Amino acid sequence: MNFLPDNLRVVMKERYINQKKLEQIARDNRISLSSVKNWIRKGMSELKCEIEYRHPDLVKIYEELEAEA
Repeated sequence: MNFLPDNLRVVMKERYINQKKLEQIARDNRISLSSVKNWIRKGMSELKCEIEYRHPDLVKIYEELEAEA
């Protein structure tokens, strides 16, 4: 997550590492709830693209395992 822009990195870490609720993230960081939701959605998309770019072999293994299940 460290390669994400600051705003996306903050909300992603708060949500997925610190396990905070969206409302708490918005309140703690003084940003709107809609921004938190949008930034998490955008962060997930950017994270997915980055993982696919940096670790294509892992993605391939995961996809193969999913196909078998």
